[in-house]
Amino acid sequence: MNSPEEIFNQLYTKAKDDSNIIGFFLVGSRGKGQEKEYSDYDVYIIVKDTVADDYKKEYPQKKYAGLDLIVFSLTKFRGSCAWGSGDEFGRYTFTHVKAMIDKNNEIQKIIDEKAKIPKDILPEYIAKSIDAYVNFFYRSLKCIRDVDLPAARLEAAFSIPFFLNVIFAIHEGRLNPYYKYLRWELEEFPLKKYPMTAEELIQILMLILETADCKIQQKLMKTTEEMCRKEGYGFQFDDWGDDYIWMMNFNPKKDKY
Repeated sequence: MNSPEEIFNQLYTKAKDDSNIIGFFLVGSRGKGQEKEYSDYDVYIIVKDTVADDYKKEYPQKKYAGLDLIVFSLTKFRGSCAWGSGDEFGRYTFTHVKAMIDKNNEIQKIIDEKAKIPKDILPEYIAKSIDAYVNFFYRSLKCIRDVDLPAARLEAAFSIPFFLNVIFAIHEGRLNPYYKYLRWELEEFPLKKYPMTAEELIQILMLILETADCKIQQKLMKTTEEMCRKEGYGFQFDDWGDDYIWMMNFNPKKDKY
């Protein structure tokens, strides 16, 4: 029986000679060069519109053990994971992915477009993510004030995805990575506008999840605010008015109400 690697190589060789197959590439851990012992081969096969149904029958997703085959017509592939479709969470799939076959010189362009937040919605996306981050930060501090640590930790946990949305998006529309890739992203593709190393940032996030520590949350918020103001997003903090002043000055050891 052929191994998954052997089957993948056979499919790749066949695809290069098949005029109906326009694009062929790996996603998942193997597509990013981050494969582990148990990583599957997640294979995208992009075909001409007129033959898509036939190729989906020829290459069902679970045809081979250890491989996931995803067949798209070119038109369907262009529209997949569109922003606002409800499937945009899948866009990170395409980050750092290189087409192995790109017969019409369009496949790589489509992959690269999917791997970013669209430019026309980027300012609104950043602004809303900042607002959501501040909102859950505020909720967490109020729970600390009320001596409800479990609630404080849960609210703080909700704030972290929005925080990551902000710091990645400000870097040319980068996407918040799936968490299994977070350390790798921070180490291999540093966020140059954010003044923390990968190790520092991850340690802070873990402490917030474990303790919801007020000072640590305030430190992270202050660092983020400074970066955002430099990028023209100070209004998102100013709009919170006196509440934001309270958040940044709240001391649970002194302020009881």
